[in-house]
Amino acid sequence: MASSAHATMYADRFPSAELQRRPADYQLKTWDYDSICSMQQQAQQDHEHSKESSLQSSLKQKVRRLLLEEEEELATRLIIMDQLQSLGVAYHFEEEIRNILMSMHVHDAHHQLKHDLSSTALLFRMLRGYGISASTDMLSAFRDENGDFKAANPKDIDGFVALHEASYLAFPGEAMLDEARAFAVKKLEQLMPSMFISMERQIDLPLQWRVPRLQAIWSLQQHGYNDEKHLSMDPSVLQLAVVDFNLVQAVHGAELVEVTKWWKETGLGVKLPFARDRLVECFFCAACIAPEPPLASCREVLAKVGSLIVHLDDVYDLYGTFDELAAFTDAVGSWDDDALSTALPEYMKAMYSAIRSTSTEAADRVTKGKGYDVLPLYKKAVRQEEIDPLIFFFFFRLGYL
Repeated sequence: MASSAHATMYADRFPSAELQRRPADYQLKTWDYDSICSMQQQAQQDHEHSKESSLQSSLKQKVRRLLLEEEEELATRLIIMDQLQSLGVAYHFEEEIRNILMSMHVHDAHHQLKHDLSSTALLFRMLRGYGISASTDMLSAFRDENGDFKAANPKDIDGFVALHEASYLAFPGEAMLDEARAFAVKKLEQLMPSMFISMERQIDLPLQWRVPRLQAIWSLQQHGYNDEKHLSMDPSVLQLAVVDFNLVQAVHGAELVEVTKWWKETGLGVKLPFARDRLVECFFCAACIAPEPPLASCREVLAKVGSLIVHLDDVYDLYGTFDELAAFTDAVGSWDDDALSTALPEYMKAMYSAIRSTSTEAADRVTKGKGYDVLPLYKKAVRQEEIDPLIFFFFFRLGYL
């Protein structure tokens, strides 16, 4: 922890000109927070309307029956589970999907798929995606006597795409999956002129790397505009995806309003005008990481912490002088109310107050819900977030960076 003595020791080594604040040249925020807060009434109305509607519940029951239909062909059940994942509604059926996959694993279902490359690769990817053991031997049927991958159908686009996506769930040293990826890419490149534009996106970015919420939008657009895709999907699945998307969108909208109100209350956007104001972007990232409605607390913490980190970065890297940063780091290290009565500049008092209140509030919520005291972990995380930039600041001012 930097101390006042350290501050004096290092400050003496810097010419006064080097201690001047650096000007910011960041793009201004494009969001009007007052307009966002005005969304509150509409967001609440949408949310209440969704809660009162029985449509989503009815559709979930239909899709659940469809998913659990034992007479359905194995390949068809795999396609349904894949569609649910792609459309962002698989979280409603996590237990059912896991049980189905475990049953397929126990009964070596891949033997029933014979030479169906698409279904076999899809089963392999889903098993590994759910943490269920899946051997690369499942793909041996698609290799020749020399161990090279072969294509029973040279125009099996779905099979090559499925194999390509499955290859990304490889453990270190699984060269067979590297070979599978190279084979799939080669075949898809040969077929590229006759492929849909949507397939190009699947080649560039495998499913497990995509943002679930954006993937849901893309899938809805594809199934809505592509008649062939539409006919291959049960109407209940597509209906559920549309209803669920609108419901989740309303939930996210209401949450954004609350996070915006918190941000305005901190006053950081006004008291630290030199720093980047990226609250909406941070919330968007949080919604991409944890989009499901039950993860509301996770989104809230991620959005708030992300916004504070952006401001901290600019305080340390751009605006604060060495003496101010050393004193601020000491204040955070002490985690004491007296820090607000010290000689910290007003903008740092606002920053310290926001960090402390936000961390304490989040820790209290965990204590009430789970019975764990995580405040020491928050304190440690905040100190590490600040001490590392302070060390960078030392070297930057010394001319080493």
